[in-house]
Parts: sequence; structure tokens; C-alpha cells
Amino acid sequence: MNLSPRAETILMGVYEDRQRLADMDMHAADRQSARLKGQHRLDIIRARQGLVPLDLAGWLDREPTPSERVMFHHEQVRLEGLGVLERHNLSGGRRTTHLRLTAEGERLARELLGVDEAAEVGTVNLDEIEFLPIELPGENGKGA
Repeated sequence: MNLSPRAETILMGVYEDRQRLADMDMHAADRQSARLKGQHRLDIIRARQGLVPLDLAGWLDREPTPSERVMFHHEQVRLEGLGVLERHNLSGGRRTTHLRLTAEGERLARELLGVDEAAEVGTVNLDEIEFLPIELPGENGKGA
């Protein structure tokens, strides 16, 4: 699939933000106000469901210009049409507040970032691992 630099920025940004947020400690904001603590936990829960807040400034490492905001919006619509991204509004309006990668979007983001699937936490299949017995001193008849 031929992706523009904007599309790559979106896919990589959503993937990295999701991983970062999902890996956060649920209790890291316990000493904050109830509102901040609740927002922190909600961000983590949503990230674990695949929903990531739209953070264009974070992905660009600077504030986007108004025209960049429009261009990135058009790119999100295009990516949604290609089936690699879902746009969501969790506040009841018309604007996109959160993004979610589809399975194809996840594959593309991993490819762009060079992420090995086996290196990801939670992807280890224990049925494929051979466990060997541990010999303790005294069990092999030689004594301790």
C-alpha cells in the first residue's frame, strides 16, 4: 500500500501512543485530583481497547498549522476509507476525538516502525515453549 508521509505519521503515532498509554501504571496518578486521576485511568482503559486520543502536536513534535490540521483530517478520512483506521468521537460531537487501528492498520504501523510481533509483550504463546524440568540437589541420587 502506498502511504503518504502524513499517513505514516498517523499510523505510527496511533500505534506508539496506544502502546505507551496501555503500558502505563493505572495508579500513577493516585495523588492527583479526582478529575486527573479519573482521566488518567480512562486514557489507559481506552488505550487497552485500542482507542487513542488524537494528538497531532505530539506526533509532529510541534503545534500543527491550521492547514496541516485540515490535511491530516483529510488523510484520516482517506485511511478510514482504506480500512486501516477508525475515527471515533467519544464526546458526542462531530469531531474526531480518538483513533483506532484496524488489523491492517496495525500491520502497517508495525511494518513502518520495524516492530517484531514476537517482541511485543503479550504475544508469547506458552504452548509453543518447551519447559524443562529443574533438578534440585538431592533429587538425582548424588546427595547435597
